[in-house]
Amino acid sequence: KQWYQRRVRGCGVGLLGCVISRFCSHITLSDHHESVLSAAQHTLQINCVENGKVVPLDWTTRGPVEEEYDVTIAADVVFDPRVLPHLVQTIKKNLSSPHRKDQVSYICSTVRNKETYGKFLDEIDEQGLVITDLDVSGLKSTYFSGADVVKLIKLEL
Repeated sequence: KQWYQRRVRGCGVGLLGCVISRFCSHITLSDHHESVLSAAQHTLQINCVENGKVVPLDWTTRGPVEEEYDVTIAADVVFDPRVLPHLVQTIKKNLSSPHRKDQVSYICSTVRNKETYGKFLDEIDEQGLVITDLDVSGLKSTYFSGADVVKLIKLEL
């Protein structure tokens, strides 16, 4: 399946967005911190990504979804229990487009705090989202220690 519009939340320096941009017609990178957004914009520019843009996103503001996406990808966004309801509501908003079908979100998390990750899963359940746990047990990483647990989930309505 070819996806047309994708959004990367918690975009970091934009490397993931650069890779994904090669497989879709448009990509939007978003984060809350201005320095991160500047770094992501620089990464897009030096890698000649012409089908992408960088926009600020604050999960705690409740505005309309300005664009609709086939796929939303979020990496390392489950860290503060206070913003988890806002995060999940934002994801649900993106999955609720009446103009697109089969929208999906992928969330990759390093579980640093089991209680926080549990609250995230509870919030997903409360919002009525369908969660699929994707197996990443075969992936090896030199960045993380063997004690780190990495979870990849798929969310749908």
